[in-house]
Amino acid sequence: MSELLLCLWAMTASHHQWTLPPQNPPAVVEAASPEKAAPGALTPGEERALRIALNHIARSSTGKLRDDSQSGSFLPEQREDCE
Repeated sequence: MSELLLCLWAMTASHHQWTLPPQNPPAVVEAASPEKAAPGALTPGEERALRIALNHIARSSTGKLRDDSQSGSFLPEQREDCE
């Protein structure tokens, strides 16, 4: 009978009797050391190629999206005069 009463009390306990979450939760990731590169870091050559591609997309984009049935997603619409 005491187990039943304990269960009922636990289900009906007022909110001020609930335990509070910790004020400072533990960090999920560890701090990266400056001498160690991030695992997804780009090399200078890759970074330059990415910058060139992004600049090209920005110049060629019309600001609209088009439905691409092949990839199943939306892609930026490109101007026709841009290569």
